[in-house]
Amino acid sequence: MRPNEISIERPYIERHIQASTVAFGLNRSATERPFTASGQETVDALQDATLLDNVRLWDLRAYNATITQIQALRPYYTFPSPMLIAISSTAASSRYCSPPATSTFSQLSAEARQSWINPAFIYTHGFGVVVSEVNKITPDGLPVLLIENAPPEIKSPGFRLTRSEIYYGESTQDPVFVHTAREEFDYPSGDQTKYSTYQGTGGFPVGSFLVKTAAAISQGEPSIFLRAILPARAA
Repeated sequence: MRPNEISIERPYIERHIQASTVAFGLNRSATERPFTASGQETVDALQDATLLDNVRLWDLRAYNATITQIQALRPYYTFPSPMLIAISSTAASSRYCSPPATSTFSQLSAEARQSWINPAFIYTHGFGVVVSEVNKITPDGLPVLLIENAPPEIKSPGFRLTRSEIYYGESTQDPVFVHTAREEFDYPSGDQTKYSTYQGTGGFPVGSFLVKTAAAISQGEPSIFLRAILPARAA
């Protein structure tokens, strides 16, 4: 497509804009008002305080790399692209970066990856979340964390976590088995390891012969028929 990439893609972009305009009803209720940008305009620090307070200081790529370095529990816990969350109240509106910790089996050791049990029954979920304000940094140039570590430490009264396990997300593509005889890995704590069991309602039963057959064929794993730890549910 190069060097005419922009000109070749122009009609596709125009159709995309037109379709989005119709989908949101902007062709019926929106009014375009031309304006002229001026470099002479000033910002009122008092009137625009909410806007200025939420100017994002962090480049999301640098932020993600920083969080991974200072908060990753083990190599198999990674942080996907952080989400920008806006929270409004009667007093003000604030924006936060919030990347959840997800379990990535490809980051496990080669020895751990050899066992089908590990990704299917033990490393079933991510754990915890990191939250920081987009407009603040520490004297060392790091994010000011409002939720950090595992188990999660909440440093702001405006946040509450009921469950820290994460079974669904951007990086969770492979099925896992829960409600089994195996405990599921949560996080390391000193020389100990913390485990839990699935407390959600998602997934479907895998107890019948037909479902076991479908699961074994889908995963290419005949052990599904043979294991005594087979679950009541898969997520």
